[in-house]
Amino acid sequence: PPRYVAPEVDKEQPYGLPSDVFSFGVLAYELYHLCGTGIDYYGEGDMFEGGGLMDGIETIRTPLLAGDVPARPDACDDDAVWALVCACMEPDEPAKRPTFSDVASRMADARAASSTGKEDWL
Repeated sequence: PPRYVAPEVDKEQPYGLPSDVFSFGVLAYELYHLCGTGIDYYGEGDMFEGGGLMDGIETIRTPLLAGDVPARPDACDDDAVWALVCACMEPDEPAKRPTFSDVASRMADARAASSTGKEDWL
């Protein structure tokens, strides 16, 4: 789907692993959004009632094309994890996105620091 495509790919500019990091960030965002709202962008629905592909494009892609990140999902209640998701979705400068090694390290740090004891995708 178009919301996973990094802006540099969309603009037909050179791309590489940072583009995949961007796609990972969008997927992570979708998972938190789904956990918090129950709205599945691939399920049935329309853009006026929530759910469906058009709602996903509006929620995620529109802010990214404007050079911003989408609104923080309620289910992403850890500031370090949210900062990581935002860094992965950096819309303007691919070089500012973390590497996958950085992503793995920061996820491990966030998991170790979590004092909630709840199981999540980390």
